[in-house]
Amino acid sequence: MRTEDAPFKGSSITSLMKKLLILIPGLLALLVSCSQEIKGEFAWNTFYDQDLPPLERSLLQPTQFRFGREHLYFSDQNTIWWMYRIDQVGFGTRSLLVALYSVSGSPEPVEIDLREVPVETSGDIRLLRQYYNPLPVGDYRLKIAHQSLPIDEVSFSVIPDDELAIASGPLPGDEYRDSFSDSADDDIERYSSPY
Repeated sequence: MRTEDAPFKGSSITSLMKKLLILIPGLLALLVSCSQEIKGEFAWNTFYDQDLPPLERSLLQPTQFRFGREHLYFSDQNTIWWMYRIDQVGFGTRSLLVALYSVSGSPEPVEIDLREVPVETSGDIRLLRQYYNPLPVGDYRLKIAHQSLPIDEVSFSVIPDDELAIASGPLPGDEYRDSFSDSADDDIERYSSPY
């Protein structure tokens, strides 16, 4: 009876090996797709919208953003719009967690805002778009997470509007400030001469 069992055991091991050989590539593909990093770029725009009626404010959205992650300074009077363009994303992600931390005034960052932000899709472009109403003066860190695991972050500072106005020359990152404000770069003024 034992001699009959031996061939049966050998064939079950062979069939088990065949099944494993079929499953291993599938498992590897699953692991690779699950370990895809989400990568992207931050972009910014700010403007003063506090004098607008609430309805107009709710409809106002910037259409132009500047990419950057270093030397970011914003006015304490302006709404800060940010966008995160996702270059790679796995898992068919539909939303990501976004946390805003205050990093001034305490030894550890203090979470001041947490929200789930839907991923917007337009063709092949996927992005997050949000804004923060004028923030108090201080240093901040914006973190993006997928299932509570941080995937990207950026730091920025909010400084008093009068400091931005009296700064000699542009501050690093000042190109993000007041992109919708009135300026002397009006075409009529620029190309007009007094005579």
